[in-house]
Amino acid sequence: MMNKLLKILVLCLIFELLSLGFILQAYAQTCVGEGVLQINYIPSGQNFGSMVAGGEPQVFNHAYSGSIEFEDTRNILADFTLSVVATDFQNTIPGKSDKFPVTNLAIKTDDNDTIGYDELCDDTIGMTVVYTDLSVFGDTDQDGVSNPKVLVVGDTKKRVGVFYIEPVIRLILPGSTPVGNYRTTLTYSII
Repeated sequence: MMNKLLKILVLCLIFELLSLGFILQAYAQTCVGEGVLQINYIPSGQNFGSMVAGGEPQVFNHAYSGSIEFEDTRNILADFTLSVVATDFQNTIPGKSDKFPVTNLAIKTDDNDTIGYDELCDDTIGMTVVYTDLSVFGDTDQDGVSNPKVLVVGDTKKRVGVFYIEPVIRLILPGSTPVGNYRTTLTYSII
């Protein structure tokens, strides 16, 4: 009986050592320049959910369900701006042409007023979060597409990094909005 118990203990010890061998792994990463300035990811399908106008304007705040990821891996002395435009809200029910203006939408650059970054690459020194409070979209020419809103500015600097923001948007639903499914499109660009 003692011999069997000893065998089980040895097998448990061997299993434990093998388990530890699977956990202990090494990773290596490097950030290489001579790359690009681009947006890598934008979470799609942001949804305010169901709401009822009821004659009075309704205010809805929404934090993005994920990060907008962008990179500057050019490794040259250069600046950049990350901006967004939005469209009027259109009723998507077939046969309906109801809409309300993009000026009912506001945006804040990031939910905690910071720019995240991959810690193994460059940090965010020289980058500015433009909107730390909600800022309403404008539509100067009233064409249904907002004026561009600059969300992040990067000063002239050599960078090799990947960065993140998590915007917050606010919708003021007009009290007179007819029943429907309304959609706006937010288009982000970096130059």
